[in-house]
Amino acid sequence: MDVAALLMLATARCEGEVSAEQKAFLLKCFENEFHLPENEASALLLSTAHLLRHETDITDQLDKVLEASKQRFTSEQIESTVELMEKISWLDGASNVYQAELITKTRNILQAIHQPRGKWG
Repeated sequence: MDVAALLMLATARCEGEVSAEQKAFLLKCFENEFHLPENEASALLLSTAHLLRHETDITDQLDKVLEASKQRFTSEQIESTVELMEKISWLDGASNVYQAELITKTRNILQAIHQPRGKWG
């Protein structure tokens, strides 16, 4: 959940400053999707913002960001994470090239761990 929240905020930050509409959307997602009470949703937003405080685009570091947790993502969580990232990217109009790249790379990294393997692995 923390990594998904970080990816969602990183998607919003690809445009620079996070808008009030994006913050409200993130909080609502944290409450509804992650089933968090309002105070925990706010704390999650603050902690992810703290982790990203010096970054506007984490695309180049995505492998490192996902390394420790990517094996724990279920197929459903991957779908949900990518879908939420896409929704955030569309809030202020069409997604920009940086958001599209982050979303595509996230999808590719996470889906690679769930690819069916052949008979020999």
